[in-house]
Amino acid sequence: MQNPHRANRNPQYSFPDPFFRSSGLTMIEMLVGLFILGILMIGFHQIIANALSSYDAGRRKQDLLSQAHYAMDRMTLFAGSTDEIKDPSAGQQKQWLVLSERALDTYNNSDQSYTAEGDGFLDSDNDGDGLVNEDASDPREYIRFDLDKTIEGNWKLTEKRPDYRTPDTGDILQPLVLCQYVAEFLAIGLSDSLVELRLTLNDGQSAVSLKTRVKSMYIE
Repeated sequence: MQNPHRANRNPQYSFPDPFFRSSGLTMIEMLVGLFILGILMIGFHQIIANALSSYDAGRRKQDLLSQAHYAMDRMTLFAGSTDEIKDPSAGQQKQWLVLSERALDTYNNSDQSYTAEGDGFLDSDNDGDGLVNEDASDPREYIRFDLDKTIEGNWKLTEKRPDYRTPDTGDILQPLVLCQYVAEFLAIGLSDSLVELRLTLNDGQSAVSLKTRVKSMYIE
């Protein structure tokens, strides 16, 4: 007996499900997928390239800024403790700065050697009596900051310290490079005791500029 609740099926006919496909992707679908993937890869590559470029630019600028700060700190140290701004004089501007040096303690007067700890006396205190630049027996010696223009496009700001091992006040130690890629360095004398310093570094891709004014505590 036929079950009345069972649907009547004709085995001679079958109707395929329009939403079911037994085969894989069509060629058009594959091409569209590859096209979309290519766009995504190009965009991702551009993001990475921009990130690397930004990182490199930031690193370059930070390096220039560190150099510029170091150079300005060195000049400020000596300008703030000098008892003579020899060059530039008031009303002048120069590409160099010359000061009497009275900030260092790296020299041992007793054995004429340079040591990290010094000897407790300023190097400019030639006779070790606790007084600096007081008379002809203890003359001034000068520190100079100027540009080394040997390499075009990469000027260097150098520090030239006096050599206290010799009695000649004009002797200097090996110049110390404070910074590279100097586009501009100016020392402007505002008064006998006040100097303005301007420094610009530019490596062709990044640039930084610093400016400060320094007053000596030992000049009225």
